[in-house]
Amino acid sequence: MDQNEKQLEKKLRDRIEANYRSYIQQLQNRPAADLIEQASEIAAVKLVYDELMDCCNADDTEYLLRFEDPLLLVSDQWLAEQNVSHRDELGHALWNITDKGLGEGEYAMLEPSRDGPEEAGPVTVREFLEQHPGSCFDMMTPGGFVCLTPEKAALLLSGQSVKGHSGDIEYAMEIPAEELLNQEVLNVGFCDGSWHILSDDVHDMEQQAADSPDQGVRLC
Repeated sequence: MDQNEKQLEKKLRDRIEANYRSYIQQLQNRPAADLIEQASEIAAVKLVYDELMDCCNADDTEYLLRFEDPLLLVSDQWLAEQNVSHRDELGHALWNITDKGLGEGEYAMLEPSRDGPEEAGPVTVREFLEQHPGSCFDMMTPGGFVCLTPEKAALLLSGQSVKGHSGDIEYAMEIPAEELLNQEVLNVGFCDGSWHILSDDVHDMEQQAADSPDQGVRLC
């Protein structure tokens, strides 16, 4: 790094330091409710303040120095690029919690209600799809494998049939919407951006329950 680049880097560092001190000063007189609303912005400003110097090359530095408040510029852009849906990631986190029983013995728990049912009833395919709008689904059903994009899932819920196949898509067959939607979910997991569902017909599940009374349904 030549002398000129060092001078520019120091100039940018000093300006960002001034920007940050000014930003913190503005926050000091804000009500707590406002600070809570600004939590994501405050976190972004602090992250950019801490990391910006290690990210800038000579061209970045020269460009940012054209602005009075480069800290605000980079923080706003950082926030804009984080503004994406995290539905699938959250779904995966929830599945991990319920599948592995995380939290038991570490977090305070409520006593089960004595007046309520002893256990939750079975979940149908319709209910699961409605609970996870905008998701992709890979399903193993009695009628074959079914792959649903968010658009196809919405069409299925509206009553349109879907195609299922036993492993060869060339021999796909139509599965009526009500037949598939009324099946019950036996097992579900989340991987590679899709929900993977094992479902079965109601009468088959009832027979399995009679043959194996201890067999449960594992859901996320």
